[in-house]
Amino acid sequence: MKTKALIQNHWRWLLNIGLAIAAYIFWLYFYPFAMLWREQMQLFLWNTDYLLERLAVPGGIARYISEFLVQFFYDIRIGALIMTLLIVSSQLLMARLLRKENQQPYYFLSFVPAVYLWYLIGDASLLMTLPVAIVMMLALLALLPKKHVPCIICSIVSIPLGYWLFGPVVGWVILYNLRWLKERTSRWSSVGWIVILVVLYLVCILGSSWLVPYPLQEQFQGVGYSVYGETRLVYIIWILGLVIVALPYVAGVFHSTSKSIEWGGIVAIILGAIILIPHGYRADDYEEIEYDVMLRMGLWQRIIRKSEQKEPKTVACMITAKYARWRDGQQGQMEMDPSWLNPKVVMNSQPSAFMASELYFQMGMVRMSQRAAFEAMEAVYCNKSGRALRRLAETALITGEDEVASKYLSILEETLYYRHWAQESRQYLGHPERLDTHPTYGRLRDYYLYEEDRLFY
Repeated sequence: MKTKALIQNHWRWLLNIGLAIAAYIFWLYFYPFAMLWREQMQLFLWNTDYLLERLAVPGGIARYISEFLVQFFYDIRIGALIMTLLIVSSQLLMARLLRKENQQPYYFLSFVPAVYLWYLIGDASLLMTLPVAIVMMLALLALLPKKHVPCIICSIVSIPLGYWLFGPVVGWVILYNLRWLKERTSRWSSVGWIVILVVLYLVCILGSSWLVPYPLQEQFQGVGYSVYGETRLVYIIWILGLVIVALPYVAGVFHSTSKSIEWGGIVAIILGAIILIPHGYRADDYEEIEYDVMLRMGLWQRIIRKSEQKEPKTVACMITAKYARWRDGQQGQMEMDPSWLNPKVVMNSQPSAFMASELYFQMGMVRMSQRAAFEAMEAVYCNKSGRALRRLAETALITGEDEVASKYLSILEETLYYRHWAQESRQYLGHPERLDTHPTYGRLRDYYLYEEDRLFY
């Protein structure tokens, strides 16, 4: 009886807790490599210049906050917690928006944005700026006044300010104000105000194109929302916004909540999540990313098991699997296929460039590892890579380029998770004899000084 009473009285909170547990387990145990991949694709710096650089671009606050959060993905436990908070926050804010418009809303509708956000994050080409901007916009919509005139006034202020802080997702404010068209007494005045909001939104985008060095098309799609600035972002933003502002009216179709509809909706949401979310995390899209993270962490047994379950498709993954067998003692000699030494064959994507840098580094090809790390970092969208920058600093120390290494170390000292390593590595500057005592750098320095590098002449 106590269990039944608990479910009846607190079933909404139990659903929230269930969502949080499912999201945390998903990220911590099933897709930690997706978080580590995002972390190594940026370099968050703790200085004023970095902040001002982000604020100088539309959507800068959302991008700055997202990059601030992503740096913690270095620790997958904290990363899984951050991902969970984003997903749960979107659900709670949507629930707040539903209650704002309807005194007795259908609670299952509040899970729609959370499920879609969970699915959306699976696309590695989309940066975390978009999910963060979506959550911030849900908060803004939930805070807008319920009365007509105050809502319009706040909307007029929110669009230019929100565009510079969140990006084009602030257009949801326009969609939100469509609700006033249902009032017959003020319908025509509402049309006029909506036209003003649309014009103001377009002026913000067109005006910013004169201030920042980004194409107009990318400003409609969102600067920093995606690696490639894809056109589909426009559809994602506006269709999702339309769905979100329409959900309160879907809930309002029924005058009172029905338990059968409520629980049927919850079942439909769960089934929809089970079907939709895996499509955002397709194994083929994540193969190189997963192999790269396992190689970075030295998980040789996991690499071997994965390669035995499914044969790798790319050359970089094939090399990684063979190298793992050699490291695990299952292969007596590490034989190199001539094609593996061809950068055009091995480095044909960002994950493969990172893998190549790691493989060449461990095999003693210091210069080739340096080149691959540089290629991987330069392919990062409007940022640098903390992992690649560390590798460049390591290779510069090994090859005796102390001035170059010092420059890289100075940058890493302004980060959170690479600072300690950078500070410790300064002891090697100007003291190459100290490298000889390092278990890794000493061995690689001997290879560099006394062995022939087949890829550089």
